[in-house]
Parts: sequence; C-alpha cells; structure tokens
Amino acid sequence: MPDRIPARRPHSGWLAIAAAILAVPVVSSAGIIIEDKPVSLISRNLVMEQGVPCIPLADLARALGGTLQVDLPGRRLTITPGQGGVLKINPGSPVLTRSNVAAGQAAGRTGVMLRLGGGDVMTEDFERILLRPSPLMPLPLLAKLLGGTARLDPSKNMWVLPHGGPGDPLAFR
Repeated sequence: MPDRIPARRPHSGWLAIAAAILAVPVVSSAGIIIEDKPVSLISRNLVMEQGVPCIPLADLARALGGTLQVDLPGRRLTITPGQGGVLKINPGSPVLTRSNVAAGQAAGRTGVMLRLGGGDVMTEDFERILLRPSPLMPLPLLAKLLGGTARLDPSKNMWVLPHGGPGDPLAFR
C-alpha cells in the first residue's frame, strides 16, 4: 500500500522564509506618486530614514536631467540641471536665492546648502540625511520645493507630492 503522507524536506519552510527575507530590499512598502503621475518620473526608491520618507538625491538630479556633486566638508550639495529632465527649476522663485543663504550664514546658521542650478536653498532640517556620501532627499523637503507638503495616502499606500507651479522652486515640465 502506498504511503499517503506527502514527503517533506526538513526545514524547507524555514529556508523559503529565510530566502524571502534576504531578497527584500531595505525600502518602505509605500510608493510615491506626484498627483497621479507615475512614481518612475522621479524615483522608484523610497527609503525610510530616521522615520522620514526619502529618495536618493541622485534620483532627483536625474529627474532634473542633470548631475549631483557632493561636497561633505563644505556642506554643499550641487545639482546641475540639464534639458532632458521631467522636472525643471524656476530660478525666479524666492526660495532659490543666494541672498537668503548669505543672510542665514551671516546670522550664524549652519546648515546644508542645496544648490539647484543658479539658486541656493539652505536648510538646517534633515542635516543627517542630506550630509552623507550618498545623500537622500527627504520627501518633506522635496514637497516644499514643489510648493506643498508630502502626505501618505493610506488607501493607496502611496506618498503624494504636489506638482509644482511657476512660483515654486521646482515644477514638472
């Protein structure tokens, strides 16, 4: 009479669980949308860092069609935009001015300077996230540059960012 109990390999369930855990990247399960635009426009890499949702700053540089330079000792992050990105910089924005940065430095503020094209944004927030060899862009800061706030839409499990407009530092083309 044949054996009716299926043969099991020892620890096969544990091996599958261990393999699944090792294959999961260290990213949040939530995606990013920009008011119904697909996530791939800016980044597919959402990382939770110190409880703050972030994307790699290099991904933002690519979305601007440009490159990123990191000067950690000088506390300066520079994105040189290009023509082919899905985002554009609005150089006339009051946030992107060198006078604001100079005034902050004269007042003794020490922060991180993010240079976007010809304009500068100085921030003391998120310093530990921004100042690293592979810096991250916190979604709250990116949303501020896009003229609004980042919010989590629990029904879609997605972070929603504003689209930016002519008076905002960044906007979609």
